[in-house]
Amino acid sequence: MRLSLRAKFFAPILGIVVIGMAALVICNDRSVKSAFKQVESQSMVLLDQAMLKEVAGSVTDNLALLASFAKTPQLVAAAQGQSAAEANALLTTLVKGMVGVDYANVFDLKGLATASTNPAAIGKVNVADRDYFAAVVRDTKTDVVSKALISRTTGKAAVVLAQPIRDGAGKLVGLINCGMDLESLTADLAATKIGQTGYAFILDAQGMILAHPDKSLLMKTDFAATDIGKRILATTGNAVLDYSDASGDHLAAVAFDAKTGWRVVVEAPLAEFRAYADAATRQNAGIALAVTLAILAAVFMLLNVAVLGKLRACMDFAAAVAKGDHGQRLHIASGDELQTLGEALSAMSASIETSLEEAKAKGAEALAQADRVSTALEEARQANEQAETAKSQGLAMAADRLQGVMDTLTGVAEQLSREIATVSTSVGEQERRTTETATAMEEMNATVLEVAKNAAAASTKADDARAQAVNGRTVVEKSIAAISRVDAVSREVKAGMDELGAKAQAIGTIMNVISDIADQTNLLALNAAIEAARAGDAGRGFAVVADEVRKLAEKTMTATKEVGASIGAIQIGARDSMAKVDEATRAVADATELAGASETALAQIVALVDETSAQVQGIATAAEEQSATSEEINRAEEEVSRLSSEIAQGMRESAGVVEDLTRQVDGLEDLVAAFRSNSLGEGR
Repeated sequence: MRLSLRAKFFAPILGIVVIGMAALVICNDRSVKSAFKQVESQSMVLLDQAMLKEVAGSVTDNLALLASFAKTPQLVAAAQGQSAAEANALLTTLVKGMVGVDYANVFDLKGLATASTNPAAIGKVNVADRDYFAAVVRDTKTDVVSKALISRTTGKAAVVLAQPIRDGAGKLVGLINCGMDLESLTADLAATKIGQTGYAFILDAQGMILAHPDKSLLMKTDFAATDIGKRILATTGNAVLDYSDASGDHLAAVAFDAKTGWRVVVEAPLAEFRAYADAATRQNAGIALAVTLAILAAVFMLLNVAVLGKLRACMDFAAAVAKGDHGQRLHIASGDELQTLGEALSAMSASIETSLEEAKAKGAEALAQADRVSTALEEARQANEQAETAKSQGLAMAADRLQGVMDTLTGVAEQLSREIATVSTSVGEQERRTTETATAMEEMNATVLEVAKNAAAASTKADDARAQAVNGRTVVEKSIAAISRVDAVSREVKAGMDELGAKAQAIGTIMNVISDIADQTNLLALNAAIEAARAGDAGRGFAVVADEVRKLAEKTMTATKEVGASIGAIQIGARDSMAKVDEATRAVADATELAGASETALAQIVALVDETSAQVQGIATAAEEQSATSEEINRAEEEVSRLSSEIAQGMRESAGVVEDLTRQVDGLEDLVAAFRSNSLGEGR
């Protein structure tokens, strides 16, 4: 398949640009995915740490409140079996000041409840078999946190916090505990979302699930037996882990609290992050496509100016040459192959002009030679007639004299000899001229053959010129089709750029809304931090959360501004690309009109070349006919030369006969003299 000149230019450029843009998009995709993963990992770690601080802070604050209330006289008295009314009221006040706690109890050293926020538990609930009771009473520990269990006070899943109660002498008299409801803790975690499907959960030191959005998993240890569960339990600090399961690839951020042994885990599927990265990649691919089209449009315009314009000048010059104008010369000062082409076309025009002049000169020379041959033939004919006349007259005179008068025979013989000598001279001159004429005819024949050969070469060149013109017209037709396709693609690109600009404007509006929300969130976080500061130690955990929320809001504002700047750049690029596409569309229309004009000019060139070829073929045919005529004339001249030679030979033989006749006449005269002498003698 033959490619057009434009296709040969565009193919490598298109390949390089497409490969380069594809490599750029692929590298950008990898970088974006890596950056998304890194940013999301950092965000998950920050969120994980904030949640751990909140949960661990709540546990620490609750243990501190238990230790503080364990020193009150009312609870010490209740642990010793005294009045429980005041202790119950104090426990109710305590629970109201705690986070995530729904009950509190006081137990004596036998594990029997002596005071409670649930009066039904007093004297009935016994926890002597609980591990936290043994840790306080037997092991004399403080700040005890139990495993997850079903509370005997409320019948709900809970984690129990316990502190010892001592009297004024420091003697252990009982313990105080409170229950942190796991469902309440789960509800707080369920409100935390990472992406669309990400979630958070809490494991105790043994891998039991303390809080999870799926309540059916509470107090289950199955997760600890999985590979990722083992990896999480092996973590003793902050870490980010990758793992895969049946649902796909996941990312897990782990934060460990050494005091409680709990681990807060924030999990999110990588598919969501990749979806964001894929969206960014598609956007970058669209920008790369727009840049590619802009580059191709610029190359197209440059090609029209630097190449096709000079080719059009070559076409105009070829059309002028085809019309017979050989005096012009093509000047293309580009320093490349187009300049070489222009010089070759100029040389071709000069060569055609020289060939035509030589053909005219040789034709004139052939006509002159033909005139000279005609003159020579006329002279030969006249000389031949004169020779025939002289011969006839000589023979007649000899016959008359022989028949008439014997005494004048000698004079007649002498006269005949002179005439024969004259005729021999004329015949020799005729033979010489005939030889010269034959030589001239041979030269003329060679000239005619050369003219025929040049005419055949000119016909071949005319055929080549016609083939080149036809090929040029085919190239122009293909160019028109390619330009039409480029026009259609340009219109589609313009529509796409319009849509891109509208979407970019819509995204900018959305980013403004997000920025306003971030501003409001920042203000709310500051107000919350102020209120938490007013609350003192009780609001410390909330202050930490408010500070983290404020930081996240500030990061959101920063990211929103960066995205807004990027959207603005995209809008500017889209407007510029739309303007470039409009210019490319107008250039395509101009190129289509010029290509149509080129096609018409090439068609005219083909017609003119056909006419020139027919004329050259006519010249070649005439030259061949003239060559055949010259050969006939040459053969006739050879025949004349042969006849002249025969005549000369006859004249020489006649001269011999005359000489013999003279001798015979002399002998006859001698005989006559003798006869006369004898006659005279006889007469005397």
